[in-house]
Amino acid sequence: MAGQAAVKAAVEGNSGVMVALVRGDTEKYSCETTLVDLASVANGVKHFPENWIGEDKISINYQFNKYILPLLQGEVAVPYENGMPAYVRLEKNEVPKKLS
Repeated sequence: MAGQAAVKAAVEGNSGVMVALVRGDTEKYSCETTLVDLASVANGVKHFPENWIGEDKISINYQFNKYILPLLQGEVAVPYENGMPAYVRLEKNEVPKKLS
């Protein structure tokens, strides 16, 4: 999703932007992509919300679990060949240069 949006943005000539995921407002996890100006995020810091930290200052609470669990569901099955992960090898398809 983000990779497709990044390639589309590059092919369309966008520069100085990055792809961001905007989370939906529904109970079930959903998101969409948007382009964000790099100047607005470069060197930015987003702190972990204090209200997600348990009273003992060590654990995390339900609000954090509710936020993070949809992002952690499932496992990726990695194919193996002869005991080694069989990663995909992509063909190199160069995009024509538009700027000098």
